[in-house]
Amino acid sequence: MKSFKLIVGAIGLTIFLFALFFVLEFVKISRLKNEISQKKDRIEEARHAEKRIEKLQKDIDELEEASSYVDEMIPHDEQGILNMLEKITLLGTNNRFKGIEFNYADKQPVQGFVQESSQARAVAVRMKFEGEFVKIVSFLRDLMNLTTVISVDRVAIERGESILPRQQATITLTTYLY
Repeated sequence: MKSFKLIVGAIGLTIFLFALFFVLEFVKISRLKNEISQKKDRIEEARHAEKRIEKLQKDIDELEEASSYVDEMIPHDEQGILNMLEKITLLGTNNRFKGIEFNYADKQPVQGFVQESSQARAVAVRMKFEGEFVKIVSFLRDLMNLTTVISVDRVAIERGESILPRQQATITLTTYLY
């Protein structure tokens, strides 16, 4: 009987140890499943964040494109004015104008259509050149198609006997710095 108790005790101890290890492994597996679930949730959040980042980058690209278009329309500095004058000179050269000259100066700060805190100011540009009347009209049409905001304030055309068939033209423009 002693050996029977010993065998039953050994079997009981084995079952107890097996149950203990089983419970410990079950707890470990449950914890690992929980970690896996949390990591899957984090991966899903990262995927959603990535999609939001892609959308935000697309929005940023669109805003930068719009900003560059506005920058082209209204220059920020003297270089923007010089770039505009370069485009106007190219238009004049394409229309075979002779003796193209520019003078420009700041006007008063712009008031009324912009906020008080803005730094917008008008810049007066005077352009003198010689060209044929038909080419002058074509030039004015091309001038209105430039992306830079320009107002033609005054056009003066004088006929000079020494330069016929060309005519002396003076055009006063206003553009804006912002």
